Amino acid sequence: MPSALAVVWDALKSDLPGGAKKSFLEEAESVLALDLFKAEEAAEIPPEVASLADLRLQARAAKNFAESDRLRAAIESLGWLVDDVKGGQKVRRK
Repeated sequence: MPSALAVVWDALKSDLPGGAKKSFLEEAESVLALDLFKAEEAAEIPPEVASLADLRLQARAAKNFAESDRLRAAIESLGWLVDDVKGGQKVRRK
């Protein structure tokens, strides 16, 4: 298995065009069963977490970064993470 993964890694680092890399990875996936293309299951965000995330976004917009940090910590204590992204934020499970 380590040798097979080394071949996959070498292919990813190679100069192969993107489409060829994807085709190779799909073929490798059929043999190695690594779930490389398995879609991440969307987790439903609990209402409490969504509410805190909305409040955090408002605090950031108002440049109240202390409150934003407090709300981020509250969200994390509930088992969720907040990633700041262009145009807003993304909430995901820990």
